[in-house]
Amino acid sequence: MTGSKLRWWYFVVAGLCIAALALMEYRDISQMEAKGGTIYLNKFVALIYDIAGKNGVLAFGLAISVFIILAGLWIGTLERRAAKRGY
Repeated sequence: MTGSKLRWWYFVVAGLCIAALALMEYRDISQMEAKGGTIYLNKFVALIYDIAGKNGVLAFGLAISVFIILAGLWIGTLERRAAKRGY
């Protein structure tokens, strides 16, 4: 961060990374279900998996990533508005 400004694109990159992690987690769970193997999940991810299955894990990860990306875009919009007004 430079001064009090947040770098909006940090949020966009973080959201894309979280989306990639959600897709990799979905792939890993799918492979283990097909093989019949065991995969050890974080307690929170395991809770989501128990409630909604592998699609729920994917949907939750993608929802979080979309939220973070939209927050970053909103911050960028606010920074541009502030720059136009001279703040």
